[in-house]
Amino acid sequence: MIVTPTINNGYIEGDPITNYILLNKLIISQNMDIPDTIRMLEIKPTIDKDFKNEHYKLSLKQDKVCIVAGDQAGINNGILTLKNYAIHNPKKTTFTLYDEPKNHHREFMLDVTRHFFDIKEILKLLNEMALLKINKFHLHLSDNEAFRVESKLYPKLNQGKPFYTQDEIRCIINYANNLGIEIIPEFDMPSHAKAIIDAYPNLGFKNTLFITQPETINFLANLIGEMIRLFPGQYFHIGSDEINKKLLKEDSNLLNYARKNNLNSIEEIQGDFINKLNALINEEDKKTICWTEAGFAKNLNPEVIIQNWTNYPFDQNIQRENRNHRPFIASNALNNYFNYPLWAMPLIKTFMYEPNINREKINNLLGTSCHLWTELLKTPEDLEKQLFPRLEAFAENTWATKKSSYQDYLKRTKKYLENLKKRGINSFSMEEITNPPFEEVKSFFEKRKDFPPVDLPIKAKLNSLAIGVNLGLNIASTYIKSKQNQ
Repeated sequence: MIVTPTINNGYIEGDPITNYILLNKLIISQNMDIPDTIRMLEIKPTIDKDFKNEHYKLSLKQDKVCIVAGDQAGINNGILTLKNYAIHNPKKTTFTLYDEPKNHHREFMLDVTRHFFDIKEILKLLNEMALLKINKFHLHLSDNEAFRVESKLYPKLNQGKPFYTQDEIRCIINYANNLGIEIIPEFDMPSHAKAIIDAYPNLGFKNTLFITQPETINFLANLIGEMIRLFPGQYFHIGSDEINKKLLKEDSNLLNYARKNNLNSIEEIQGDFINKLNALINEEDKKTICWTEAGFAKNLNPEVIIQNWTNYPFDQNIQRENRNHRPFIASNALNNYFNYPLWAMPLIKTFMYEPNINREKINNLLGTSCHLWTELLKTPEDLEKQLFPRLEAFAENTWATKKSSYQDYLKRTKKYLENLKKRGINSFSMEEITNPPFEEVKSFFEKRKDFPPVDLPIKAKLNSLAIGVNLGLNIASTYIKSKQNQ
C-alpha cells in the first residue's frame, strides 16, 4: 500500500505521516551551511508498507527530492540524511540511496539529578539528537540528590530543589514527539532513593527503601501511577542498580517476608519487589526497564528489559540475557559513559564499540545506549563539552550497518564541530580529540577520591575497579599513540 500525503499549513495530512515539515524547518533553522540549491528543493514523501520501520529510499534529481519509507520515522531519517549529504557534498545534485539503521533503539541518557538542567537546555539537546537520528531520550529523574518531577500527590518530594513542573514535562514530551524521539523516564529504586526517604523517612533507611513493607509498596504504587500517566511512551525505567544489601536488611520485615514467600536470597527479594512494580507498569500498557543488577534475580519476570551497563563481566551479562531470551539494551560503561574525560575514554572507543554478540543469531538486543552522569558537570557548557562530538560518534556507530574508518570519521567530525560552533554549542576541539590533555589526569582523580565508592556491594566495587583499570589502559594506549604521531 502506497500513500502520498498532502501538505497543509506545515503539517502532512494522511496517516501515518505527521509533522515532517516541522523537522525540515528545524534543519533549515539550525544555522547549517546548506546550499541554496538544497534549501529550495521540493520534497515529496511517500509511505510504502513494503519498507520496514525506519528504512527509506532517498532520491535527489534536479529540483525534486523523493523519500519513500515504511513509516514517519523513515521519512524523518531521509530528510536528515539529505541535510548531511548537502553539508558534505554541496556540488552534487543527483543521487539515490537506500538506508536502514543497525539498531532501532538508539538511546541517549542524561542525568538531571546530580545537577539540574532547565527546559531550554533539554530542548536544545533534543534538537541535536534529532539531527543525529537518536530516537530515545532517557531522563534519569530521581536519585539520592533530588526528585526532579513535580508530584502533586507527594509534594514533599520537590521541596528545596529545582524540578520540572508537570506542564514542563508535557512540553518536553510534545517537543520530542514532533522530532520522532521517545522520552524514557527513570525513577531509581530501591537504592539511590535518598531524596524520597528524606521527604518521607518512614519509607526506608539512608538511601534504600524498605522493599517488603506494605506502606512503601503502596506509596510507590501511587507515585508510579502518577508519573507513568505523565509519560506516554512505551517504556518506564525503575533503576534497581547498586543495591546495598546491608541497608536492605534494615527492613524489619525482610526475613519474615522472605520466609513467607520462599525467597532464598537478597537478589530474589529484589526480584520479587521488581515484579510487583512491573505488574503495575504493565497495567498501564508499558514495559519495565532495569539496570544490569536486576538481572541477577532468578525469579525476575522474563519480560523485564535489562539495560546492561556494568563492565565486568559485561560479555557474561549479555550471554546471560541471551540464554534467558530476555530483551536487553547494550550500554557498556567502558565505551559509552560520557562523564569520563576524553583522555580516559577516547572518542575511538565510542566509535568502534560493538556488543559481543552474533547478530544473525541474537534477536533480543533492542539496541545500544550512551550515558552522561553529571556529578562533575555544573553548567550547560560543561554538559555540552562532555557530550560533543561523542554523541555524534555514538550516533554513527549505532546507525551504520557498514562503518567507515575512524580516520574518515574524524574528517567529517571537523565539519560537524564547525556547525556546532555556529549553533552556539560547546564541544571538544579537534586538538583535544587527537592530542588528549594528560595534565587533566591528576585533577580528575583528585575530584574522585571515592573511587571506587567504599559503600557499594562487592559486585559494584569490582565494576568500579574494572573502570579504573580500563581508564589506566586507555591513558597508556592513548599516550603511546600520541608519542608515535609526534
